[in-house]
Amino acid sequence: VLQKIPKIKYTWRGFHFSVNWLTYLWEQSDSEKELERLEEEMKQLVKAYRSFLPNDEESYRCEAEFYKTMKKSNEEIAALKAAVDSSTPAPKCALRLAHIYFDRGEYKKALEYAEKFGCDVLLCEINPPRLEGLFLAEKIKKINPKVNIIFVTVCSESEHAKAVMRLKPSGYLTKEATSAQILEELQNLRYPVA
Repeated sequence: VLQKIPKIKYTWRGFHFSVNWLTYLWEQSDSEKELERLEEEMKQLVKAYRSFLPNDEESYRCEAEFYKTMKKSNEEIAALKAAVDSSTPAPKCALRLAHIYFDRGEYKKALEYAEKFGCDVLLCEINPPRLEGLFLAEKIKKINPKVNIIFVTVCSESEHAKAVMRLKPSGYLTKEATSAQILEELQNLRYPVA
């Protein structure tokens, strides 16, 4: 049905649905020619989305998600940076960039993007001997003392409990936490969420 509607009349939902549908078809295909055709079609759709809704953060996120699907990380980062550098606030894109850089071990860049728009809740993984999550939580807490921090760890009792408690976390979960336990932590946050 959407294919019959001119793209100029699409809302963000129309673009997202179309891109998601093409992504699904792309993931199911095993024909090289079909993969190329679908990739090109998605690329054109993402470009149309950005041109018809240029001030919409979701258009940037959709483009970044397309590049992520295609395993083109440099293009994904470029799309997210374009959103953050645009005149329109793009907190979701900034936090995605922070996540990418954190995963890469580029903690200063991660912190730079996490600082841009801040966050209300920080789910932070700490697993000895790698304690980058603790480092990032300390830095973000200095910037925003009212951030809700929930630490997630594989250890039921961390040897780094003193450092964790110094940050006054809103919660502490193990990786085995059930969805009910996670929901309970989110409902009992120390500071109100905007």
